[in-house]
Amino acid sequence: MDWHERLLEELIYERVKLHVDLLDLVDFERDLCESIARALRSGGTDAVEVDARARHYLDRAWRRVEQEWTRARAAETANCPLCEAPFECPSEDMRSAG
Repeated sequence: MDWHERLLEELIYERVKLHVDLLDLVDFERDLCESIARALRSGGTDAVEVDARARHYLDRAWRRVEQEWTRARAAETANCPLCEAPFECPSEDMRSAG
């Protein structure tokens, strides 16, 4: 990878990271994991298994969110309610330029 590609990759990464609050996600995940663990313990799950099972459920949830995000990105713009009259599609300029 030449320096142009590395620079572009870093710029894109930094832009994406601006919209994703990693610390907030870590806090959210920690809180959710504790809630899952409490629910598992109250359901009789062995204490040794609680953390592993809670992490398993969280990992599966994140994979599902990623899959849903991937599907939403690939969806046709015709399904976008903003693309229907009387609204104007906010990405119309990008579509016509491509």
